Amino acid sequence: MAKVVFSGRHLKILEETLDMRGRKKTLLSEVKSDTVFVVARLPNGKLLTERHYRPRIRKYLTEFVSGYINDNEKPMHAAVRELEEETGYVAGELRHLATIFGSPGWGRQRWHFFYATKLRKGRQGMDPDEVLTVKEASPSAVRGMMARHELRDPASLLLFFFYSCYVKKGRYP
Repeated sequence: MAKVVFSGRHLKILEETLDMRGRKKTLLSEVKSDTVFVVARLPNGKLLTERHYRPRIRKYLTEFVSGYINDNEKPMHAAVRELEEETGYVAGELRHLATIFGSPGWGRQRWHFFYATKLRKGRQGMDPDEVLTVKEASPSAVRGMMARHELRDPASLLLFFFYSCYVKKGRYP
């Protein structure tokens, strides 16, 4: 039986005792809201990136669109919502690229990766605590950012990997 030792808006910490090969082991598990990540391609072929201030590390990072999935919200709906909230664009077409576990050694959070196209202007409506600037970058510029360690958020790196594997080759999962 798991005991909640901390509970916040998007995070709970559980303490649970498991039977692992006949031995009892007490573990702390992080239970975070699942998250969506979106790479969005403009009609000119450029990708939307964000220069996003991350207060916990006190730095700006270059990333792709991301956000938590709200209670009872489907990942695809969260991807559409986050794209418009953060960039002011609405996806005319959205494809699911992959779902993975963010950090299975610590918790159960899933990361859902999407590719958005046929963008049209909508209404940007960032959360009050978000500090970000939307920028356009060609795929080759993104690769350059990776080489220079300017794009170093793990989810953004994985998202660009999935984009490169599937989208650039015209094959989708």
